[in-house]
Amino acid sequence: MFVNKEQINDFNNYMYDVIGKDLIAESKKIYNRIHYKLIKKEYEKNLKSIMDNHSNIQYKIENDITKYRETLEMVKRKRKPDKYILLVYLEQYYKGDSVKKEIYSKLSNDLWSINFEGSIIRSTNSERCKDEFNDIIETKRYSYFIVDKKNERETKEIVKFITGNDIEVIDLNVQNKVYDIDRLIIFKINNEIKESSNNYLSYTILCMLLDAGINHCIYSDRDGEINKKLDIRMKNKEDNRNSALGFRRDLGHVLRSSWESDFARILNYLNIEWDYEKEGFELDSKYIQGYYIPDFFLDNNIIIEIKGFWDDESRKKVRCFKEQYNNYKLLLIDSDMMITLWKLYSNKIEGWESKGISNKNEKLPVVGITIANRKKYVDNIEIGEEVYLKRELDNKYDVNAIQVLDLNGNLLGYISAEWAVIYSYKLELGMKYTAVVTKKEQKVMIIDIKRINIEEDIIYKFLKEKDK
Repeated sequence: MFVNKEQINDFNNYMYDVIGKDLIAESKKIYNRIHYKLIKKEYEKNLKSIMDNHSNIQYKIENDITKYRETLEMVKRKRKPDKYILLVYLEQYYKGDSVKKEIYSKLSNDLWSINFEGSIIRSTNSERCKDEFNDIIETKRYSYFIVDKKNERETKEIVKFITGNDIEVIDLNVQNKVYDIDRLIIFKINNEIKESSNNYLSYTILCMLLDAGINHCIYSDRDGEINKKLDIRMKNKEDNRNSALGFRRDLGHVLRSSWESDFARILNYLNIEWDYEKEGFELDSKYIQGYYIPDFFLDNNIIIEIKGFWDDESRKKVRCFKEQYNNYKLLLIDSDMMITLWKLYSNKIEGWESKGISNKNEKLPVVGITIANRKKYVDNIEIGEEVYLKRELDNKYDVNAIQVLDLNGNLLGYISAEWAVIYSYKLELGMKYTAVVTKKEQKVMIIDIKRINIEEDIIYKFLKEKDK
């Protein structure tokens, strides 16, 4: 990664010397202009006669001159705007096309026979021209992507998924230890607008490459020139720690883990519509501030979070999200449920990735153990002794409250709030756990828990397979 502008400039210069200077522009510069001419209605017949003599030029005559913002300045001093018409015509040609240029020059001369009350020329782009007229010259743009050779296969899959076509790549035997380069590939795309997203193909491709953790650079070929400045798209190395991050062709998405990928396949198998990491949420509480991007978005404001393991930050994010965004229903899936989903669907779904899921232990802190009517029972508990978990649905302080009881049903304390938000739904669904005391401290007790009824197919109702 580059840490300052000097390093970026050095890299730009190096890449131009070894690659950029040899690229030849294939695009053409297009002149796009829309002409607006305010004319008295009494000259309309003469105007139509002139324009009919230039039938190959797109134009329109507007009676409602106020609907164009370009003409408002021209008409604001006119006391009777209904006495005027507006000629709007398109001037468009490739740079160097002297024949087409002469056609527009002749039209301009012919129009001087009509007295204009105002005239404006707007230089614009092809997209704006398309809003006004039908038969326009499409701007030809090309993009050259430069990618590490090691990412060739996945890059080809991503580009084919987006464009529908195989790409031809050229191997570049470029090596540089300073920039950690050991062979590159380069490929060219016709950088047209992708209708489904209304974005340029290059933007769609670069977004998916970044999502897949594939660093790359782009040279742009537009208006007859290669842009000497690289568009550098690189992530921090720590962003790419997950080896399972990658593009799944059968799903048409980059996903971050095999569990997420398999869950997406389950949703497809069950014909459930989904979006992946569609939206992020600001979190602000006394115990965490930051940004949270859940995994899956379903209909009816249902959100699914897939977790292979629960770290402190993840638990706090889930707790804060449920407190701040109660208009969403956040459902959690970790190994306790994923083990059942694996059992139900791994042999039915083509492309399933997860090889197996283990039944995990988790160490949970028990708090509130110093309260007088609990402390005597806590003091009697021995390390290695079994305790029980029980949901307390009517707790006025915590809707996720989970009691920890000794063998005689005496209350010892509660699972801490960050863990209670994880385990409350599991207990409500019917999952059962062994719980053993492993550590006792002055204000907290640690218990080791593990799901015991894994033979029961306990999952969310909407994930149960209906008669297909």
